[in-house]
Formats: sequence, structure tokens, C-alpha cells
Amino acid sequence: MRFTHTTLAFFAAALLTASASAHIFLNSPNGGEELPSGGSFQIEWEIAQSHETTSWELYYSTTGASGKYIPIDLDIPPGDIELGAIHTYAWTVPSSIEIGSDLWVMVVQVNFEYQDFFDRSFEPAVVVANPCPGDFNNDGEVNGGDLGGLLAAWGTEANDLNGDGICNGGDLGLLLSLWGSCP
Repeated sequence: MRFTHTTLAFFAAALLTASASAHIFLNSPNGGEELPSGGSFQIEWEIAQSHETTSWELYYSTTGASGKYIPIDLDIPPGDIELGAIHTYAWTVPSSIEIGSDLWVMVVQVNFEYQDFFDRSFEPAVVVANPCPGDFNNDGEVNGGDLGGLLAAWGTEANDLNGDGICNGGDLGLLLSLWGSCP
């Protein structure tokens, strides 16, 4: 098959246009934020170009923006897919991630797989010590709401207080020992 200069120019223009226009803006985290280990962090993204969407996927990496990505949630309902629509996801940052680790988040629009890694910054977020371990809902105290969150996460890596990789009886005991107002 022979390519003319016109054909090559067309493909180059198509590639440059596709890579230059993002379809999703990842608003947060987009670099420099502090994510509390074992605590909740609100991931936010925005529709920059409307497409038919069946669902969203969220991933994180601790090895770099181009590194291995680990699923956060792979079946988030599409919600409003109009231009400018804001989407949020309350993520419990795994306590198994080492304090001080850099962390990148990626959002993927399923079916079209348009993705945006940190639209406004390539600087990573940083995982920090949670100022109030066990306060999963960030209301300033460890209470029944957090107990409900721990029980809902039972058997998963979410709300893993003791860092053993799974939410279980050890985490329940630790949560009860932390009961009360945060310092």
C-alpha cells in the first residue's frame, strides 16, 4: 500500500487533534493534594465533550502517571453526560498505601475510553497520615456512621484501619478503640 503526503498529513492531523482535545477533565486530585490514608477523598471529574457513556472507571497508581493502575471502581453509573456535568466519587484511600507515597488517579469513560490523567497538573497527590483514623465520613468523630461504613466495607480493602489489606475483625476492634471525638 502506498501513502501519499496528503494521506500521511490527514492521519497526522487526526492524531494531533485527538490527543489535543480531552473529553474528560479530572478536577481533583490533579496534583499537590494530600490524601488521608484510610480516610475519604472526593474524586471529581467534568465532561469536556459529551459522548454516549455506559459507565465510568476509576484507577490509582503509586508508580507514576504512566505506571501500573489499580482499580478503584469499575462500574460507576454514567449519570449526567452533558457538557460541563460534574461527577464525584467518595473514595476511601487504602491505608495499605505507604504514608508519603505519590499517587495518581485516572478516570476512564467506558466505551470510548477517553481518559484524562491530571488535566491541570502532572504533579502527583501525596498520601498523608489520617488526622483522625476511623473517621471514614469526615464528620470529626469516630461514631456509628463510621461503624456502618466499616461494616459495609467488610471483606474488601476499603476502610482497612490496621493496614493488613482487608477490612475485618481487627479493624472493628481498632475502630472501637478510637471511638469518640477526633483530636
